[in-house]
Amino acid sequence: AGTLSSASTALSVTIDATAPVAPTSIDLATASDTSGASAGGTTSDNLTSTTTPIITGTAEASSTVTIYDAISGSATALAPTASLTPRRVPSASP
Repeated sequence: AGTLSSASTALSVTIDATAPVAPTSIDLATASDTSGASAGGTTSDNLTSTTTPIITGTAEASSTVTIYDAISGSATALAPTASLTPRRVPSASP
């Protein structure tokens, strides 16, 4: 206690204050794009009947991507993740 040590070496810090670019190519994965095909649509119409859809896209490395859903909350992934699966979405009632 009360003993002084020599000064440490300088610490270099870089602060990135630039917001990341918005994610691109956001899409419902073909495997999740099921409602369109079964209803006479296509597997590229972004309609689904699955309660755990897979969403794909591209984002800046090390950025956080969050998908917001008013019903089941949100799902978050650290980019560059290939896909993100939100929490279970309730089935629609006819």
